[in-house]
Amino acid sequence: MTFSRALWVSLVAFSAAAPAISAELPSRKATPPIPVRTCEIAGKPGYRLPGSDICMKLSGYVSGQISAGTLAK
Repeated sequence: MTFSRALWVSLVAFSAAAPAISAELPSRKATPPIPVRTCEIAGKPGYRLPGSDICMKLSGYVSGQISAGTLAK
């Protein structure tokens, strides 16, 4: 058996055994997400912090300015 033939046979054997080896590895299970509970703050929707009775409302605004024109010297 030549070296290239032996190399080819070993690659084929390894690729056939790789799925069987990887299938036996234990998998880590993700922790389930904590559900977000809603509540009312002065008639507006808010969110309850996990593990407490605190109700919180996030609010704010975004502003911007756009200028257009040509630059003259």
